[in-house]
Amino acid sequence: MPYYREMYYLLFNAVTDAIEQIDKKRAQQAKITLINAQKDAEELFLCRTENETPDIDPNSGDDGPGNLRIIK
Repeated sequence: MPYYREMYYLLFNAVTDAIEQIDKKRAQQAKITLINAQKDAEELFLCRTENETPDIDPNSGDDGPGNLRIIK
């Protein structure tokens, strides 16, 4: 699942940019930056997982949605 690293960097950099925009009193631009990053991360996730099947991690002891893992 190395694509999570790509999503992390994408979102981290967008948050950093948004903070800088807020500091410059550009709240609307910060909002747009965050929305675009959210869409880009979702697209990356969906493109990378379309051929993989989500399953519950049997070792987690919990079947909640936060414990999903991708099985190849």
